[in-house]
Amino acid sequence: MKKFYTLLITLSFLTLTLFSQKSDPRSIDSLVIEPFILEDINQSIDSIVDFYLNKEEPIQGAVVSIVSNDSILFSKGYGLANIDTQTAFDPVKTNVMVASVSKLITTTAILQLIEQGKIALDQPVSELIGDVQIENPFDTPVLVKHVLTHTAGFDDYSIGSGARSFNELESLRAHLEKRLPPIVWEPGKYFNYSNLGMVLMSYVVENVSGTSYHDYLEKNVLSPLSMQNSGFAYEDKSIKNMMTRYKWKEDDNGNLFLDNSYGVKYTNQIGAGGFQTTANDMNHFMQMYLNNGLYNDTQILKSETIQEAFKPHFYYHELMNRKQGLGWKVGTSEGVNYVAHAGDDTAIESLVVLFPESNLGYFFASNNNEAFELKYKIRDFIVNQLKGKERNLTSSSHTSSSNLESLTGTYQYMNDGQASIERLFSYLFGDVYNVENNNGKLLIGGENYTEIDDLLFQRDEKNFLIKFLVDKKGSYFTSGYATYRKLSSIEKPSLHLNLLIACFLIFVLSLILWVIRYFKSKIISKPKLYFGLSIFSLTLFFALLAAMTSGGNPRYGLPPIFYLIFTFPIIGILFSTLGLSSTFKFYLNQSISLFNKLHMSLVILSIVICLMIFNYYNLIGYYF
Repeated sequence: MKKFYTLLITLSFLTLTLFSQKSDPRSIDSLVIEPFILEDINQSIDSIVDFYLNKEEPIQGAVVSIVSNDSILFSKGYGLANIDTQTAFDPVKTNVMVASVSKLITTTAILQLIEQGKIALDQPVSELIGDVQIENPFDTPVLVKHVLTHTAGFDDYSIGSGARSFNELESLRAHLEKRLPPIVWEPGKYFNYSNLGMVLMSYVVENVSGTSYHDYLEKNVLSPLSMQNSGFAYEDKSIKNMMTRYKWKEDDNGNLFLDNSYGVKYTNQIGAGGFQTTANDMNHFMQMYLNNGLYNDTQILKSETIQEAFKPHFYYHELMNRKQGLGWKVGTSEGVNYVAHAGDDTAIESLVVLFPESNLGYFFASNNNEAFELKYKIRDFIVNQLKGKERNLTSSSHTSSSNLESLTGTYQYMNDGQASIERLFSYLFGDVYNVENNNGKLLIGGENYTEIDDLLFQRDEKNFLIKFLVDKKGSYFTSGYATYRKLSSIEKPSLHLNLLIACFLIFVLSLILWVIRYFKSKIISKPKLYFGLSIFSLTLFFALLAAMTSGGNPRYGLPPIFYLIFTFPIIGILFSTLGLSSTFKFYLNQSISLFNKLHMSLVILSIVICLMIFNYYNLIGYYF
């Protein structure tokens, strides 16, 4: 997200450049992994982690833990938590940031309140948040289970999500009053991951319990689980032991360097992120869930509550391996059932996976995003040792009745930026897939998919499923944990980019032409004056935005000057309206050449197109 708005501006004028990653000559898949023996698994985990510690762009360190309900089977630190001080990763001492794994802590608190009868899964959230308002244009109310399964339909964006220091953090209520996004998708219909939805659940904990979110967690979750080095408060003692975040970057000459400037991650999205902990503390958390909610003779959750949380509550098709429980993602791989949650942020990687049927839990955390693949490699290693019989989903008897051609087109991730200025970023830089008909199969992201059930497609040679949904509003496809919407022909970002480039070329050439003619005749007509001022306002909007936001980070909010900057499109509309009101006489004037009239028509059309695109990306108004 860094240099967020600078990228937005340059994209309006420049074509995109593809960057290729440097590949490592070695392959992690070529490693020989020893069999999974609970009494001695050091060599296997060491071999996997060692590969990533010695890559061309290595990770700096990580912690790995594997537990049963009553024993710590493996817990070890690798590499350095801080290079400058040469502090090693330690599962007991090192505080790690876990990003979205924080949601499991909030989920646990919500489950407790459900047990106490203070909350119900089918209860509208609006009944639990006092006078905090949810903007919902649909008849279907947002229920607690919708938020816990990420199906509430919230828009999601990151402006103002962070703080530069502990003292700048906002309260849950203040942040929600300022940043809670509207509902943009019908509740209960689509899975769309929502950070701010889980922040809302944190506020529910606070509002329903009558105590602060932090105090509730300390009393009812952290203290009973002996998680003494965990929390959202970032006390001095934990910051002193906090891992340092590192990210590989390239300088202007293409040379790699390690950026360690990120510091502590302060977030206003408390409960969705922001949890800091240790591997040892997370061991206790996993053991409680594996032991039917019991830890050190204290019942944190009831057994039936945990079973309910681990049960799929939302999925697109029963055959799909990716389903959503209450807070927990429910998955199956190689015949092994598990529940999990991952965390990803700048220089933060984390993962919690529980295998309830095998009485195993796995925790991972690292201070470098190069560990994204590593955390899943270790998970897959565990799965491989536990694997059962893989389901054969392919059915030769299924006859496709779907019109594959109607499913083809450009699909885009539908989670972020529908109602804010972040739409420009998500639509120009977000995940986009072209779906094509490839001789009776669908080609998605370079992979062929065969239909095995109505609108359910399986990737060739891999047990990975995609489900298509079709309704009166359009077509969608989903892997289970993300949903993509088919763009209409006029919504495609490539079209918008080309139109904007064309409009601005016309703007610039017209301004130059009109200025030259003014100095020759010392006369300018009202339409040219008004449309010239409109063009100038729209162009100045982009120039000022680029100048004021270079190197900025919207996570910390936008400066007040943005209100001035975003006034220029409104000024452009005003002058365009004045220009249109004076064009009648312009076109009736017989002394004005046909060329000038056609040119004026082209200018008006360009302004209208530009404003339509601005409006589509929420750039007209103060949507931030």
